[in-house]
Amino acid sequence: MTVFPGFTSFLHSRLDVVKTQLAPAPDRGLVLALGALFFLFPISKSLYVLPLAVAIILSFRQANASAWLIHIRSIPLLWFPLAIYFLVILQAPLSPADANDVLEHLRKYARLLFLVLFVLVFVGHDRRQQAALIGFTAAMVIIVGATWIRIVWSNPLLGSQADGSALFGDHITQNIMVAFFTLIAFQNALKSKTHWGRLAWWSILALSVLSITHYSIGRTGQVLLLVVWLSYLLCSMRGWKLLTASLLLALLVWASYSSSLHLRSRFDQAIAEARLAETDRLTSIGHRLYNYQTTPRLIADKPIFGHGTGAYHSQICHYIDQAEQCPIFQRHPHNQFLFLAADHGLVGSALYLAYVAGLFVHAGRSNSSKSSRVMLAAFTAMLLVNSLINSPLFSSRESQFFALMAALLIAMNHSPSRAHITKQATHG
Repeated sequence: MTVFPGFTSFLHSRLDVVKTQLAPAPDRGLVLALGALFFLFPISKSLYVLPLAVAIILSFRQANASAWLIHIRSIPLLWFPLAIYFLVILQAPLSPADANDVLEHLRKYARLLFLVLFVLVFVGHDRRQQAALIGFTAAMVIIVGATWIRIVWSNPLLGSQADGSALFGDHITQNIMVAFFTLIAFQNALKSKTHWGRLAWWSILALSVLSITHYSIGRTGQVLLLVVWLSYLLCSMRGWKLLTASLLLALLVWASYSSSLHLRSRFDQAIAEARLAETDRLTSIGHRLYNYQTTPRLIADKPIFGHGTGAYHSQICHYIDQAEQCPIFQRHPHNQFLFLAADHGLVGSALYLAYVAGLFVHAGRSNSSKSSRVMLAAFTAMLLVNSLINSPLFSSRESQFFALMAALLIAMNHSPSRAHITKQATHG
């Protein structure tokens, strides 16, 4: 008898949050554009462009230039993405790379400018931050829901999850976002004030985790899921609580590995590929290991400022012993630090390392809510680990997530007076 009223109460609580965002205000259009942007970028690489353009236009129309300059001076963390992009521009004219490669780098690394812009847009504006977080959360609920529909029911519209592939974009980026979303779902479950709210968020959390561990072919997402939860434990617990929770997490990892054919087969395959890397460099692991051998040699020739914007794609071919395999290895080295060092030297790589370290410092010094701090710390740990095995600033869908979400989380953790932001944005 209490099922329907309880579920209705949960829905009403969700609608109340949305109504808050729709309330009349001078920046309501920008708030809605930001909500739409964070809702669409996880779902579609093309559809998100419209709210992105609208959000940028409205941001400049409503900008307070003096306040933006103050924020740029007061948040040193923003200097590093600006410096990286300045380096990309500065080295473009004299780069030996093909013009198309140079333009591609100018375009893809421009997301670093979006990162800085949206930090300025979000800082000090609770409703904008809430709208973005709600939009992302809604998108991830849809993605997880659609994934499970494909798991239990193969259909012409959504296809099947039998092969572990992703419905929205590539499986790597989808799993990265779902891994991060598990933390949001967990926090919502803890903060929910209703029984049905808690039940809904715990269920979403479980389905999100299982979609990665048992029904995906992506090792990156599986590794980063563990990184997220290790970060949570290290940021939230001390002493015997940390020890107990770590043992529980280890037990859950073992149970997942034992019960998931996908998880077990993918990591067994990774071990086998690593052992055969010297004779077969065309496997996923063999490819990466060969990149890690050849790229440092490229860097060593011009270690300080690198070979120039976009130069990796052509210059790496001089270091591959079988020239016919150049097209296989020239896209990127599966390591963001090596990628930047090849094009922009140790200077570029050091700037990126400083940016990642700055994110950790920003989280550690934050006086915002615990959930905001933990989200930024977990996000940064994900970015660091992913940067060692992929190129998240260069890969289109990954860079969307890591740029836009970084902007939101930096802003949420900037002001000591913003400690209630996440509570309002994620309450159940």
